[in-house]
Amino acid sequence: MKITLHMIANQLKDSDIFLHIHEEKNLCYRSSRTFRSAGNIYVSQVEEDTYIYGRYPDSYILFRNAREEYVQNKVLDIFDAYADWMDALKLALEQGNWQSAINICFEMFGNPIFILNPNGKVVAITDQVEKEQLKNPEWEHLLTYGYSSYQNYQKFQAPISRQAAIPSSEALFFKNPPTSDRTEFMISIVCDARRAYGRITVMGYFRKLTDGDSYLLEYVSKTLLRYMGSSDKKAQQLDGSSILLDLFLNNTLSDNARQQLRQYYSWKENEEYRVCAIEIPGAIGNLPELMKDYLENLFSNCPTFQYEHHIVVIVSGELIDTTVLFDRMAHSCIQEWNVKVGISLEFRELAKAAEFYRQAVYAISKMPDRERIAFFYDYALDFLLSTDSADKRLLAIHPDIAEWSRREGGTSSDNMMTLYTYLLHERSLNKAAAAMYVHRNTLFYRIGKIMEKMRYTLEDPYTRQYVLTSIVVARNSL
Repeated sequence: MKITLHMIANQLKDSDIFLHIHEEKNLCYRSSRTFRSAGNIYVSQVEEDTYIYGRYPDSYILFRNAREEYVQNKVLDIFDAYADWMDALKLALEQGNWQSAINICFEMFGNPIFILNPNGKVVAITDQVEKEQLKNPEWEHLLTYGYSSYQNYQKFQAPISRQAAIPSSEALFFKNPPTSDRTEFMISIVCDARRAYGRITVMGYFRKLTDGDSYLLEYVSKTLLRYMGSSDKKAQQLDGSSILLDLFLNNTLSDNARQQLRQYYSWKENEEYRVCAIEIPGAIGNLPELMKDYLENLFSNCPTFQYEHHIVVIVSGELIDTTVLFDRMAHSCIQEWNVKVGISLEFRELAKAAEFYRQAVYAISKMPDRERIAFFYDYALDFLLSTDSADKRLLAIHPDIAEWSRREGGTSSDNMMTLYTYLLHERSLNKAAAAMYVHRNTLFYRIGKIMEKMRYTLEDPYTRQYVLTSIVVARNSL
């Protein structure tokens, strides 16, 4: 690996040296000699000191009180160290281990480093630096949310966008950035002639950044390109979000597409889903794309795409728990952006996802101004009583009733009729038992079994009315 004079100086920071480097940052050398040789560092002793020359005699590192042999061996060790370091970095990247790669980078830069994708999502961030070590809001934000803050995104969007548009991996050096602590840093775009795949940033916290860091960062960026570009192409072989967007636009989902989605997202044959719709206030630059990518990070392995005026997320599996959904949304950084989130009922027929998106949007339209997250469940009874569409009403019935109807083949089952009668008589065992011509204890036993199967408690008056209305709707729809 060829290295620059500044890169050598970076590895001599603990030695008694004086720098006099006046050459281009990308002027690099393949090895070191004790005689002048084109393309090599020249090491020469003068009295008690030894000079490490780059472009002779304009640029040099003065190594005080050191013998030529000692300095020469030290410089050769630095060449070997950089070569071994780059081999280790390439191996980590070949294995797709981005976290290991960024930790390896820390060894040479000696400063906090992170890789972001084009929309500010953290791909990897150095493990060697704890959140408490840096009193830097952006660093804390990255470690907390795994995503660049919107404030930081706004501050540096223009220069980064210009660089990505060229495109160029040249390192941008921010020596006095508009941040709270004014910490200098460098950014290099990982890009080819067609597009940018991400960016790598080094923050000058533990030592000042130099032109050697600039050259090395560009070298790392070009190395990353070979692997980030390849990884990106593999990821695009199946774009589940595109399949679902096509479903929303055309209301069709082929068996092959459904099978592809299940394989890609590891969904089960009879998976349950919810649709989250995120409404963004106004047109704020690239915020929709920024947030879309953030949500992909927040809800890993969930398709995310833009549709109409919303960002849509299809969640499944363990995320079906409304408590988990609410907690992830409520404690995520999307709250900084003043968005509104609507969450649909759970459902199993993926081909119906577009209709459940409408539920999420309906929830947004009904939520109070001060709220940020709304579940359609809380407004479903209003929807059932107001919509004219029989199909939409059927999809909006209570999840427990919908599940029983699916599992037991309709609404005329004994369980359904027992629950209907029980709720119709306001949970009076005596009145319901009399209406059903069964003994009170028999009804008590049946109701106990029914409630064991229900996800939602009947102690809530709203749920009782929602369940009762849903049974009526379901029976009238069949």
